[in-house]
Amino acid sequence: MGKWYAVRRGRVTGILESWPECRKSVTGFPGAQFKSFKSLEEARTYLETGEVSASGPQKFYAVRGKGMYPSWKACQEAIVGVSSPQYRVFGTRGEAEAWMRGEDYWGNLVQESLKQGYLPAFTDGSFMMNRKIYAWGVVLIPRDDRTEILSGCGSRAEYCTMRNVSGEVYGALAAMLWARDHGWRGVHILHDYEGLSRWADGEWKAVSPISRMYRETLEGFRKEGLQLRFTHVKAHSGIRWNELADKAAKEAAEWGEEEESEETLRKLGEIRERGKQEALNP
Repeated sequence: MGKWYAVRRGRVTGILESWPECRKSVTGFPGAQFKSFKSLEEARTYLETGEVSASGPQKFYAVRGKGMYPSWKACQEAIVGVSSPQYRVFGTRGEAEAWMRGEDYWGNLVQESLKQGYLPAFTDGSFMMNRKIYAWGVVLIPRDDRTEILSGCGSRAEYCTMRNVSGEVYGALAAMLWARDHGWRGVHILHDYEGLSRWADGEWKAVSPISRMYRETLEGFRKEGLQLRFTHVKAHSGIRWNELADKAAKEAAEWGEEEESEETLRKLGEIRERGKQEALNP
């Protein structure tokens, strides 16, 4: 995918996948607001906040036996003359440091969460344009030798404008619901859409229907005593549990039936109502 087109104001709003789609939405539309981006993450951020990142995500270049470098140029200089150098680029310092030590960063993170009583949950979302369906996939790790995979889909019109972001939101909420129903003290959401943690922490204003629903439902879970933790995961970076969640979300978007998710949606609706009451009567 070369570019993503985020339309904040137009005939069709949301993230579009081609310039012809975007042009059709904004041409002749009064006060149209739209931008193109090279990454889906940047497009999502602009769609929800109207802000454009001044620079791309930070990268960490790790060279085994040498160290960590802030740029590809510095990394190249470090490996010149080295026979069969081992090097990789990472999105976080922790991943880079773990790789240089020969450790599994995400496996360690899962183990730490389990020790602290948090259910690790890798979540992802998807959207199927021709079906107007948003969907979610979740990989839960209740033990280090076991996984549970959840998926589901929905088609509520006001949420479809946010496309796979709505799937991301429901994936996180479905993980929270499973954790609550199975007696966990907390859930650790490992997600590739940063809005999940930004909305939860109040860093982003909840202005869209899906973000408002998300914030209200989070308040309902918090009222029930469920503790929440969030960690951002770079999409399509080879993390096995994230890839499984992505696969489950895509399959649900393509083949899932909304009726299969009715019980999950009903329970989340009840929790949202409790969250709304909490906001009205703090």
